[in-house]
Amino acid sequence: MSAREVHLELLIGCKVRDPDGESAGRIEEVEVEERDGKWLVTGYLTGPVGMLARLSSLDLGVWLLGHLGAAKSPGGYHIPWDQLDLADPGNPRVRCPVRELDELE
Repeated sequence: MSAREVHLELLIGCKVRDPDGESAGRIEEVEVEERDGKWLVTGYLTGPVGMLARLSSLDLGVWLLGHLGAAKSPGGYHIPWDQLDLADPGNPRVRCPVRELDELE
């Protein structure tokens, strides 16, 4: 498997759809991990909770969203790195149905 470069800053805000066209939200955060001196993408977060994670105010933001009534709707999804198809980086697609993704709370 060859390494591939994608400009992560261009992914932020891109809407993600599953194979059936259902929306998984917009990419708000990219999770990375350092291994052997290299930075590797481990996952992607979508939705309001993903945005709060990016802004580093997750606990306060989730509490605030809950008090504003947003807790009744999904907070977004965690997409493992290997489940996001970036063949067309402007139109990322999740390889599995949205219902199989871990929901963020």
